[in-house]
Amino acid sequence: MNNRIAVYSLFIIFLVSGFGLQAQDTYRKISYDFGPQPSVNAIIQQLKFWYPVLAETQTDLNLVEVKRSPGGIHYYFQQTLNGYPIHEANLKVNLYKSGRLSSIVGSLERFSTVAAEGFVYDADLLGPILGETASAYSILKESRYLIRGEKAIPIYRITTQSTGKITNYEVLIDARNGKEVKRADMAAYFGRPLSGKDTSGVGRVFFPDPCTTGEVAYGVSFTDNGDQHAPIFDSLMDTVILKNITYENNRFHLRGPYVEILDLAPFPVPPATSPNGEFFFQRDSNSFEDVMVYFHIDSFHRYVERLGFTNLRHNNAPVRADPHGRGNSDNSAFAENGGNPTLTFGDGGVDDAEDADVIIHEFGHYLSFAASPFTLVGNERRGLDEGIGDFFAATYSSQKSSFDKENIYNWDGHNEFWPGRVVNTNRTYPPTSSSIYAYGEIWASSLVQMKEQLSDSVVMSVMLQEMYSNVTNMSLPDAARLFIDADSMLYNGAHVGVISEAFCDRDLLTGMECSIFVAIEPEIVIPAWQLFPNPAAQNWQIQWETPTKAEMRLIDLHGREIARQDIETGVNDITLDLPSGVYFVQLWQGDFPVGTKKLIIQND
Repeated sequence: MNNRIAVYSLFIIFLVSGFGLQAQDTYRKISYDFGPQPSVNAIIQQLKFWYPVLAETQTDLNLVEVKRSPGGIHYYFQQTLNGYPIHEANLKVNLYKSGRLSSIVGSLERFSTVAAEGFVYDADLLGPILGETASAYSILKESRYLIRGEKAIPIYRITTQSTGKITNYEVLIDARNGKEVKRADMAAYFGRPLSGKDTSGVGRVFFPDPCTTGEVAYGVSFTDNGDQHAPIFDSLMDTVILKNITYENNRFHLRGPYVEILDLAPFPVPPATSPNGEFFFQRDSNSFEDVMVYFHIDSFHRYVERLGFTNLRHNNAPVRADPHGRGNSDNSAFAENGGNPTLTFGDGGVDDAEDADVIIHEFGHYLSFAASPFTLVGNERRGLDEGIGDFFAATYSSQKSSFDKENIYNWDGHNEFWPGRVVNTNRTYPPTSSSIYAYGEIWASSLVQMKEQLSDSVVMSVMLQEMYSNVTNMSLPDAARLFIDADSMLYNGAHVGVISEAFCDRDLLTGMECSIFVAIEPEIVIPAWQLFPNPAAQNWQIQWETPTKAEMRLIDLHGREIARQDIETGVNDITLDLPSGVYFVQLWQGDFPVGTKKLIIQND
């Protein structure tokens, strides 16, 4: 029997393609096993071997954070020069729990010279941003390098931590002369351009909103009408348990393990309290939105933990939320605030916090931050976060009612204030608009399409798992590949066909990444052949029942051929050192494809 095996090195592919140097193509696969409990130094040394740009530029890698998820371990590294971070140059290394490498996402910077002047400007750095930081309660300064062309320029990165109009502002200043280089509002917006005794209370909320509960579009039976209450709204409210609120100083406070209601902004609205644990308010009361925010965030986070994701509380603390923190603005936002994240909601139009979709969308930004902190950089990366939030909102609402499920923000939007968004768009990648919300609609619609064949819990779990692998400046196709990897981590790739079909329908995946999912079992194959065991480890067999030999081609999830072997009549032994995951075994006779079968490799 001829057992010739031609294995093609993925490592060579990486070096030829300029592995890790292009931000728009940041996702990479490589077959490597670090073993159980690898040291950080061992990972860094291997990265230096794979990324020769580190030696060429005399730069290093610094470990920023390690996150454990239900499916694996995720290491976040920052490229540094002379001990200072290089702006937006980082890698996320994603491992299976066994230590097998799943993927690397991110980009490193290449340059030829370093500005000689160094960090010399130390005058008043607030001058360039005065007038926009009046409500800032702290201003942070960090020394970094910014790569411009072939030169590394020393800069100061200044961020404002605020609860006013500017919630999380970033300004880059040339450290040689104090000139402004770049500025950006770093908040993630939803809309348009514990001490004391823990106990439970009771309150009334819209669940998720009056339009969905009443199964009627905005304007048919009621409108916002200037936030006025009406008897019809009483029938559209649910009485709910407010779990684990805090009893302190003879009052019940909306402070629990997952969310704390605070008055953060310069718009003073005291948070709701109660002497007896009852929080019953009409919608024209500011306290009604306090109860809405507490209940829906608490409920959604408990749902996330029931799915097995129990470490998505940043610094193991509740998220700080101000239901009226943006005053009369018709918008809401999540802000990183230097690692002290906040959610703020506006009262313009329909009060944002009267719609659970808005609340869950903003909380989605927080969960994404908790999984991969400080990675919300880049247009498509920000668009991905918008899609994540919209998908979470759509899933949460649809568990209560399927009414108008293709729309989200049925109460806050789709009205005279703004048109809302949808989760069934036919847009394909890349969208004609560069808006982050256009990218978000494509992502959310892909996931909602998956839910037509898979359960909410499966798609939700894979989405949560994917978030741990995210990094700055990644693209939506990067995220699609990481999503497939996440399914492999959690479910051994059991849902790859459905997932890939949704991504291929919107051109997030193309070419071989889509064609390999055609003609997968069940299929009529003549002549017959068998693949076993499945799942397998490193050894498996193909039984071929025809006197004419065939050729086996092994394809990975991204359409790359990684091995070939001649197949003779009878049982053929296959031995390959493969990382855990999903593969496709194709048999060919000359130029004629015999069939394709899915193979699951489990090494744990």
